[in-house]
Amino acid sequence: MWIPICSSYSPDYTPPMPPRSGYVTLPGTSPRLNPLVNMNYLLCLACAILTFTDTNPTVDAAPYEGSNLRSAVLLVELLLAAAGDAFIGYEGGGKKLRRLDGVLCEPSKGTQAFGYTTISENKKCIFVGRLLESSPNTPTFVYLPGGPGVSALGATLTLIGPCIVEVDDLTLSLNKFAWTRKANGIFMDAPGETGFSVGSTEASMREYVDNLYKTLLEVISKAPHLRENLHLVGTSFDGQTLIVRDGPVLLNQNPSVDSGLYRGAVEMARKRNLLPQKTIAKMVTDGDTCFEKVKACQPTGSHPDPDPSACQEAANFCRDSLLDPLKAASISQYDVRTAPGLEHKYYKLITGTAETHMNDKTVQAAMGVSKQWFSFDGQVFQDFHKFVAYDTTKVVPSLLDQGLKVVVFNGDQDFVTNSFGALYWLSGLKGSVDYGEQIAAAKDTPLKFKEGGSLGTIRAVKYTTGGYLAFIRVPDGSHRPVLNKPLEMQQAFEAVLSGAIGP
Repeated sequence: MWIPICSSYSPDYTPPMPPRSGYVTLPGTSPRLNPLVNMNYLLCLACAILTFTDTNPTVDAAPYEGSNLRSAVLLVELLLAAAGDAFIGYEGGGKKLRRLDGVLCEPSKGTQAFGYTTISENKKCIFVGRLLESSPNTPTFVYLPGGPGVSALGATLTLIGPCIVEVDDLTLSLNKFAWTRKANGIFMDAPGETGFSVGSTEASMREYVDNLYKTLLEVISKAPHLRENLHLVGTSFDGQTLIVRDGPVLLNQNPSVDSGLYRGAVEMARKRNLLPQKTIAKMVTDGDTCFEKVKACQPTGSHPDPDPSACQEAANFCRDSLLDPLKAASISQYDVRTAPGLEHKYYKLITGTAETHMNDKTVQAAMGVSKQWFSFDGQVFQDFHKFVAYDTTKVVPSLLDQGLKVVVFNGDQDFVTNSFGALYWLSGLKGSVDYGEQIAAAKDTPLKFKEGGSLGTIRAVKYTTGGYLAFIRVPDGSHRPVLNKPLEMQQAFEAVLSGAIGP
């Protein structure tokens, strides 16, 4: 099952059409673990897949086939889990979900559902559901795509859903790399006007995460069995969204501006000879200023939320000092092997865009929506990207203290959420035990599956707290390793769901 979810709706408000813009990703934030949801792990992608799972004691550092561990990924851009029948969510507290028999993937054997859940008087969350398996034991994942401003619904037709849009932007074909072949999927559009959502953008990370969280709880309340095997997946910006709440989280990347990310970018530029030494030296100097500005953004005892104006200043300065040198050198921040806009040269999964299908009047009528849909909302990005300066990495140790499983994936060609930086911040994690010291000392082990080639390497540690932390580096992987190695990433994702990756 897959479900797109969006938030922010005002019945008397007609939003301006968001400008089409190039895809932009900046660092994000992370959520807390919720005791009401029985989640086992967090998965983080696009910098890595981060998975938090309640684990059993005894396990080797490397993943093994045959583990029966059930994992649950909690995505901070919360997607609501859907039930097998039509009562997945409610609009205005009572309307049955709209069934979509093939609207988003006619050849698929699963069922689809679409509807709204009310957040508050002027906030509404829209979601679409797709059920592949009727068994109550089928795992369910909630997917947050990053951005901010990227529509999760778009991923159902261009990345991990049962169907993909061909390069003609019209034809839908079955996706042999779908993440929904062995799992139910939930996809939410948020914050603000992202995707099919309408209304103002949330003013804070807390409001954003709380809206996602409320939506998720409402959906799960209609299908309680979903929380027993629920997984949260967050990529890029949403990697940090997942950690904002105490609780299990799934992250593809954690792009928050911290010393690890910045230091890793500088090291990557130096080792790969990406930039002149003079430019790199200036990046090092600017890094000191960046760190000071990031500190001013963080919550304090008297101010429990990040300071929006300080975060905006930090995000702008750090972005310019870190990414502008790459742009000036015509190097993509998402794949340093090529120029901006040419990342597709290294993709093995090639699709068209979803705009034509999502804006088809027949499709929208079946979904019960009436809004011009864009895969990316530039205004939402401008309104919300300041929170990339909010450092949420310190929440991860509390997840490991609670015995959760965390798995992080990063492509080694990605600059904006680079694998060097990911390992740096992971190595600095300290909770009831020194998690970082042990993950830094762990050995990289080849990670291969029955189909396709090698995904990359994995280093993992099972801690005395019961927590499990793994870092997967994907060679030749960009900011979207799913596009570079779709078959291997599909198998890795399913291994996380089944517990084959994990203690």
